[in-house]
Amino acid sequence: GVRDQTNAAAIQTAVPDSVNAVGRLSWTALGAALQHAETVYCVETSIGHYARALSRPVVSIVGGMADPVRWSPLGAAIATEPYPCSPCFLKSGCADRPCLTALRVESVCLVAASMKEVSESWRH
Repeated sequence: GVRDQTNAAAIQTAVPDSVNAVGRLSWTALGAALQHAETVYCVETSIGHYARALSRPVVSIVGGMADPVRWSPLGAAIATEPYPCSPCFLKSGCADRPCLTALRVESVCLVAASMKEVSESWRH
């Protein structure tokens, strides 16, 4: 929708080499794009599961509303900020949502880097 387009446009502005494909791809075209991705970064959506089904590396960015081990794609690296109240199982979370707002880009990058190190160690 409009909110997704606005958010994607902001990300594309911040990350010049990124591609905004929000609302522009069929499932088949999305699968083709995912097959060429070096790493797929996603939130709690079906795209992460689709990417893992295509054997792509996935960093799953998970809030505290659900159990990340249960709902993240199998084999994905999980970036989350654990809090005593999570998982709360509230569809929209609480008013402050610290489990989301406290998760920093640097933390996601560390998860991705550790995933890459593990992957490279398996090849040697």
